Amino acid sequence: MRTKMMFISGLLSLVVSAALAAPTQAVTVLANGGSYFRASGPIQYWHFDAGEGYCGHLASWCSPSHMQWTYSMDPLHSSNWAMWTVPTPEMYYSAVYAFIPRRDATALAFYSTGYGYASERQTTVNQNAYYDQWVGLNSGQKLYRVGTVVLDDNNQWFGKSGVYRVAFDEIKIEN
Repeated sequence: MRTKMMFISGLLSLVVSAALAAPTQAVTVLANGGSYFRASGPIQYWHFDAGEGYCGHLASWCSPSHMQWTYSMDPLHSSNWAMWTVPTPEMYYSAVYAFIPRRDATALAFYSTGYGYASERQTTVNQNAYYDQWVGLNSGQKLYRVGTVVLDDNNQWFGKSGVYRVAFDEIKIEN
C-alpha cells in the first residue's frame, strides 16, 4: 500500500512538473492603424468604419476602434496595400489569423505571410464568406518565425475594379 501511494505521489509530481514546464501559448494581436501597421496608396481610396472590426466592435482593450477598407482593383490598377509587422518575431512556430469584419469585406483577398527569414506563403480568403471572425492564413500549419503579413487591393480573379471591398483589420499570431 505504501509503495502504491509513493508511486501515485511520484506520478502526480511528475505530471505537475511537466505542466509547469510546458510553454504557455502567446497571442499577439496587430491592430490596423496601430504602430505595427503600415498602409500605403492614395489616401482618397482608403475608407474607415468607426466602431467596426475586432478592436472597434468586439474587443474594448485594443485600438484603434475602427477598421479600414479599400475597393479591390484589377492587377494593372492595384495601388493600395498594407503590412502588419511582428515587433519581435519569436523563434518558434506560429499560426496566423486575419480578422474578417462583418462590414465592407466582400472581396477575394490575397494575404502574403513572411516567415523563416525569407519564405513567403500566399493565402486566398473569400472575405464575403465570413462575418466577424478569425480566419487562419496558414492552412492549419504553423510557420517558423512569422515576421510580416501583407494584403493589397489586387483582385486578380474577379477582375472588376471598384466593385468589391477588401477589409484590412487585425492580424493575430498564436504560438
